[in-house]
Amino acid sequence: MPHDRLSSEMVHAVVAGDICRVMALLDTGIDIDATNEHGETAFSFACANNALGVAKALYRRGAEINTLDAGGGSPLDWAVCWASPEFRNWLISVGGERRDNSYEPWPWPPKSEGACPGTA
Repeated sequence: MPHDRLSSEMVHAVVAGDICRVMALLDTGIDIDATNEHGETAFSFACANNALGVAKALYRRGAEINTLDAGGGSPLDWAVCWASPEFRNWLISVGGERRDNSYEPWPWPPKSEGACPGTA
């Protein structure tokens, strides 16, 4: 079943770490697992932006945590590049799975470019 399109408003709220706005948007009835043209979800953006509070709130609301994007990457694949060790450990503890093990996790804080898929 196709998901509604992920709105730029939701992406901006996630990237800003604005949990209240994210929850308000979900309360309007939008699909928590909506995707953009690259197959990325709000949860994916939380992982790629080290937004742990948002990720936990989305998880509690039932977000799928292992949705693969169009390139075959999972939210945990993004988290190993862009999220803190605390975030990575939490995601693994709730069942996050890596799909692309061809690269090592980045040290914290993250590098600016190059080591993870799609960042070079």
